[in-house]
Amino acid sequence: MKSAINLCLFPEAKGGPFVFWDSLAEGFERAARFGFDAVELFPASPEELDAREVKRLCDKHKLKVSAVGTGAGWVKHKLRLTDPDPAVRRQAQQFIGGIIDLGAKFGAPAILGSMQGRWDGAVSREQAVTWLAEALEQLAPRAQALGTPLLYEFLNRYETNLFNRVAESLEFLDTSQNYRLGIFTEMLSTIAASEDARELHRLLVGLMRRAFKVRCYAEASSVGLPAGSFRLTRVWRRDKIAPSPAQEL
Repeated sequence: MKSAINLCLFPEAKGGPFVFWDSLAEGFERAARFGFDAVELFPASPEELDAREVKRLCDKHKLKVSAVGTGAGWVKHKLRLTDPDPAVRRQAQQFIGGIIDLGAKFGAPAILGSMQGRWDGAVSREQAVTWLAEALEQLAPRAQALGTPLLYEFLNRYETNLFNRVAESLEFLDTSQNYRLGIFTEMLSTIAASEDARELHRLLVGLMRRAFKVRCYAEASSVGLPAGSFRLTRVWRRDKIAPSPAQEL
């Protein structure tokens, strides 16, 4: 197990579920100073992140890139895989594909979170889920060809109303034959969603089939953040995605 901390590189998400909103160089310096093993990057776009500079900073601070997030696709560019406009859906898929390609340069997976989208208005839930599944069936092989999985982030927040429980997310992913689709979840949410020990055991067994990254929480005071706030760390395993072996950090 290793730890990572997230670094957001676009101002539109400041105040969101991120810890550092520094410049790339400052974020790497702080991550190393606080003893993390890796950083999780959230760039404004694939084109706006200098891969050479990231690799230089990784070498300088002896850090890895644990994952690259697609959050700016929705927060900054308003792209989602379930948009009623097919042109927007195509742009969303292109954006995620670019993040997949970018992450692969560091041996890191891409995370699909808020770009999952929602169903509302003229778009039924059934239609939204169909569009999401079709996009994943195209994007996951792209990631696999580059040696990394694509991580589907379970969200129990407002960003999506498609799947808001761990069990629902696992059931959706299990309808796919593409085993390079991993799940990215919070253990606290998993525990909270369990009605009893038997249900928790069932969810944990399901997660072990798909889990690639697990999010944990820690007190922020240990890294000098404001009292009462929290830092997010990522604790991940590299051996749970079949059929091909996941890359080692």
